[in-house]
Amino acid sequence: MPHISNGKILRRTLAIPGVKGNVTIKISSTGIVFKAKGTKLGVSATWPEIVNSCSTPRSLPRKFDKRPCEFLSHQADAQIRRQAKRSEQRRDMNLAGRCNGSQDPELRT
Repeated sequence: MPHISNGKILRRTLAIPGVKGNVTIKISSTGIVFKAKGTKLGVSATWPEIVNSCSTPRSLPRKFDKRPCEFLSHQADAQIRRQAKRSEQRRDMNLAGRCNGSQDPELRT
C-alpha cells in the first residue's frame, strides 16, 4: 500500500473542472494543498477535514450516518479481520497440502 512518510510530498498537475488553468496538487502526510500552477498561494485541508467533509453511503447503519471517520475506521478494522482470516485459511490449506502431497510415501493418505 502506498504510504506518504513525514517530509515526503507527492505533486501532480491536473485540470480541475470549474478552475481555469492547471492546478498543482501537493499531497503530504498532513493533508492536501491546491495551487494555481505557478502561484505561491493556494487552498489546503488536513486529512481529518477532508474525510469529515465526505458523505457516507445511504445504506449504512444509523450509527455511521454523517460520521465518515468512524465508518472508514470500521471498514478498515473489518478488512484487517478478513485478511487475517484468509491468511489463516491459506496457512491451514498449505499445511494440509504438505501432509497429503508429501514426497514421503509413509505420510501420504
